[in-house]
Parts: sequence; C-alpha cells; structure tokens
Amino acid sequence: MLSVALHFLAKSGGLFHRVGLVIKEPAMTDGIRITATNKNGAIEIRAVGAVGRQIKWDGKEVKINLWPRMSRWYGSLGGYYPTEIKGMLVNMEEGQQHFCSVKELLQWIRLQKVMRERDDIVYRSDGLVIGWHFEKNPHPQQGGPLALLSVSVWQCYVLGRKPDSLPGASDDAITLSCTKPECTEPQLEGFLLISQK
Repeated sequence: MLSVALHFLAKSGGLFHRVGLVIKEPAMTDGIRITATNKNGAIEIRAVGAVGRQIKWDGKEVKINLWPRMSRWYGSLGGYYPTEIKGMLVNMEEGQQHFCSVKELLQWIRLQKVMRERDDIVYRSDGLVIGWHFEKNPHPQQGGPLALLSVSVWQCYVLGRKPDSLPGASDDAITLSCTKPECTEPQLEGFLLISQK
C-alpha cells in the first residue's frame, strides 16, 4: 500500500514536500547541480528541493521526485525512481555509500562498473560517483517503454569522510556547482558503517 501511495505522490508533482518525506542519506541537496560526461555523452542533474531532480541530456529533459528508501537497499538509504513518464522508463538511484577503507570503496566501484556497464560509471577523487545512459527501444511494436533513462548518483565516504584521492578518478569528467546563493553538504547524522561484502 505504501508503494502505491509513493507512486501517486511521485506522479502528482512535488507532493513529497507537503507530506514531509525526505531522503535520509542523499547525495545532493537543494540547489546542487552536477554535470557529468562519460562515453554516453553529457548529463546535467539538478536538485530542486529535498527530492526533486531535474535531468537534462542531449536536448531532452525530465523532472522527477525521488522516492525515499524506508530501509537500506544494498547499503543505500537514499532515494530512487523506477517509473515510466510519457512512454520512457526512468530508473534513477541516488544516495550515500559508507565504507571502512578506500580498498573497500574501490571494490564497490569495480562492482558497479560490471553491474551497470551500459551506465559507464565515472568518479571523482572526493568519492562522487556518476553513471548514466539513454537508449530507445529498438522494437517498440513488441511492447514495453519507448525508451530508457538510467541514472545513478552516489557520494561515497570512508570512515565518515570524503576521500582525498582515488586511483582511476576522472576529476575533469564531473563538475559540481550550486545554483543558489549557498548550498549545504548532505548530512551524515549517525551514519552506520555498512559492510559492502
């Protein structure tokens, strides 16, 4: 029943703000804009409020409200959006990932690169990890959505802090900026170290 209510709220545009649902471990806060480039091209993701996300790529745009996770899903207590909009399936994941060591973090990134191969994961030295891809359904006459947009945004921490450097990082591939007079860092209130093994 809760998933039906969340689906309704996500489709009704901005009602999350009114009912007070928030993402417990977001990667982005209101006003943050991320621009990332991978082999699939460039994408811009902007946080609008606590759960609103505006996504732009290749002349296209979609606005969504993330659904807050009520319990951890593969280490994440962030937000997600798995719904069709005007014939396009939008699958977005966002959140924080917490690790005990840089080695554990890098193992997680390698796993993401395998599991989300088409998303072409890129990451910065400070642990910001982005992956995305867009594809059209080659056989729309056979049913299913006309297209798919997959986006993942993760801020990784080691012992509660952003890393200073990570082997293999592509710092020039991801830009983070603020569209407001000031932006705040996501909160780390009472985070738990969750083993990713």
